[in-house]
Amino acid sequence: MMDLLSEHVLELLSIFSCLFFLMLASIQDIKTRTVHDITWIFMGSIGVVLARIRYHFLSLGEFLLMELYAILIPGIIILVLVLLKLVGEAELLVFICIAASFPQVPSIAPGNYPWLFKHLTIALPTLTNMLFLLVVVMIITMISNIIKLLKGEELYFSRLNISFFEKFMLMIGGMLVDINKVERYPFYVPLLEVKEGKIELREASFKIEDVENKEELLSNLREAGFQKVWVTIAIPLMPLITISFLLSFFFDALLVVVKLLQTIMMAEL
Repeated sequence: MMDLLSEHVLELLSIFSCLFFLMLASIQDIKTRTVHDITWIFMGSIGVVLARIRYHFLSLGEFLLMELYAILIPGIIILVLVLLKLVGEAELLVFICIAASFPQVPSIAPGNYPWLFKHLTIALPTLTNMLFLLVVVMIITMISNIIKLLKGEELYFSRLNISFFEKFMLMIGGMLVDINKVERYPFYVPLLEVKEGKIELREASFKIEDVENKEELLSNLREAGFQKVWVTIAIPLMPLITISFLLSFFFDALLVVVKLLQTIMMAEL
């Protein structure tokens, strides 16, 4: 009984430790869209120490192998997203820290996870929950743009030298903002550029640092007659990851969707 109580106390300490650093990272991300490396150094170090204390019954080799396995799966997924320039390097580091802190789903987590998932890192449901929240954001963005389209607002589609699919991508991931506002606020990332006299979609990148010569880019669009420009907001992902981390103790969005689909298919049979 005492050992179980101690285990739960250590798990709570790990949860609050992760939550503290995630909230700290969220504040930095909202203010500057960057997170200082020292945040991850402290978060990872404390997380590994607390994890080692929780899994003291394992040999050092077994513990390190469990940590490596926990980091590997979410690490590879996030690395692919980083290479696609859909997320930044900070997201890779935060999921490594979460995986290292929780190589397995905590025993105090009230979520009804299958046996196999209980032996996987909590970073995986955190990742799928984050992706789910991003899909929700895209759906809200698309609905907002459709409402503008139905109201007859100028979306400049007729002047864009882009495909139907690229227009669809603008609808789910972009918004029209006054060009003067885009110049003033650094977190707006322009999605269009003038290339050889044609208005085209920029290379897919939602990172602020990848926008070269923003002033010149906007100046060219203004000269082309654009009063508004399609942009995406450099969404601070740390708050979404923090929310996803908390949700992961209760459910995994991917498992919920799978169970829902199974229920629908069973009902049709």
